[in-house]
Amino acid sequence: MKKLIFWLLIYLVLGAVIPFLKQKDIGDPSPSGNGPKAFSGVSPHCDRARLLTGGDQALEERLRLISNAQRAITLSTYDFASDESGKKIISALMAAAERGVRVRLIVDGFCADTKMKRNRYFAALAGRENVDILVYNPIDLLRPWRMMGRMHDKYFIADDSLAIVGGRNISDAFLSDSRGPKADRDLLVYCPDPCPESFISQLKAYSSSVFSSPYARPFSPSLTAAARADRAAAELADISLPSFEKGGYMGRTYETDSIALISNPIDIYSKEPTLFRALLMMMDRAKRVRIHTPYVIFNSKMYRAFAHLCGKSDVSVMLNSAESGVNIFASGDYYYNKDKIASTGADIMEYSQSPYHGKSITFDDDICAIGSFNFDIRSTYINTEIMAVVKSRELSRALSEDMERYEASAVGVGENTSPPSLAKRLAFWTIHRLRLLRSLL
Repeated sequence: MKKLIFWLLIYLVLGAVIPFLKQKDIGDPSPSGNGPKAFSGVSPHCDRARLLTGGDQALEERLRLISNAQRAITLSTYDFASDESGKKIISALMAAAERGVRVRLIVDGFCADTKMKRNRYFAALAGRENVDILVYNPIDLLRPWRMMGRMHDKYFIADDSLAIVGGRNISDAFLSDSRGPKADRDLLVYCPDPCPESFISQLKAYSSSVFSSPYARPFSPSLTAAARADRAAAELADISLPSFEKGGYMGRTYETDSIALISNPIDIYSKEPTLFRALLMMMDRAKRVRIHTPYVIFNSKMYRAFAHLCGKSDVSVMLNSAESGVNIFASGDYYYNKDKIASTGADIMEYSQSPYHGKSITFDDDICAIGSFNFDIRSTYINTEIMAVVKSRELSRALSEDMERYEASAVGVGENTSPPSLAKRLAFWTIHRLRLLRSLL
């Protein structure tokens, strides 16, 4: 029996790792290289936008978006919890479906299998008319080579006029200031006069490709969850939701020159580094680049490309310190590679006040990017990821000011006086020794 378990573990680990051992070249991100075309903006003055910084604000705007929807709501998330914030979202979606709005939800297979399948609240939502729930790449232990391809996109779309895109999952950890330990931010996009070139149109086209992909499967709750769905629906109907007046977005958003969507391929195997390459191309055209990311994990190809551009531009990176990061694997990798990351020439700052989850970049003072992409191997080669790239001096200024709030509490590499606990150092050492799994962190 022990031998059987041992060989089963070997089968699962090797099956998951081997498809991603060979990672594709980044290529030359310079204008004359083989990277993608430079961002130039494809939707002049179609879209308006604003930042969502606090967790309470982020939840309120999601509920407002659902409340304002008249025809269709599309929601994509990596993780969806049925805690207080999650139940409010579920309740609002059910209310929208009952008034005739078509609700489409797609979640990553890991979340669907671990948090949703046996949950009565999701069974209640799935059983409503006008609601379709899909699962991206359900977990299949018999085919471990499929397991690592995850959908990391996070966005809401209402009709043709509103969208929220960013790094927040649906849970109290992200959508509550009092219960949410993870700092993050989103971009709210408003298109007052829908047009084919708008960011909303781009995001809807991308979303349609994911929903119609061969990796999307219908969600089926367990029999136990389905049997308790009616009771859960009654609980959800009793949740008190805020009421919102229609409209009001013009006065709460900035005009933009343009907003463009950049994304990774949507397949589940080792990808072309499309999104990372696009970000490097924008770095190549900027004199000053400020990056916020929860963590940095590079392979040799990424190190070379990033260091090359750091030698041409003034680049700063703020990330979680090894002591404060909640992803023990990423923190362990950073603990042993922080000097190597600093050697790229970027000014590295460590944040340790709370777990930081923001994924944002400013390029000079007129272009910024916000989305789901982490500067790591997984986001570059394995996950689906999206970023909204905005050309707007006002929005870039607002983002810079919000980033500076965190940087005021950050310290340089080696300046943190609180070393990890002994337990964390032992965990970091173990992670460091398992180099074979590094690309899957």
